Amino acid sequence: MLINNKVKKMKKGFTLLELLVVIALMGIIYTITLSNYAGLNKSVELQNTLYDIALSIRETQVYGINKDWILQNLQIM
Repeated sequence: MLINNKVKKMKKGFTLLELLVVIALMGIIYTITLSNYAGLNKSVELQNTLYDIALSIRETQVYGINKDWILQNLQIM
């Protein structure tokens, strides 16, 4: 009877080793997630910079076209 009580008590919780293994695994997963997020953030920042450059080029082209159109119309008058 005494042995059965000890076995029942041991099945109720986690051992220290099990808790340490879980905490270590969570730390590894957390580290991997953070490193991937940092790389993703840099990639998104680069993509936004490229879009800004492309937008600036397009705005310059439109400005140049409009400027030429205005100058041509002024010369006609």
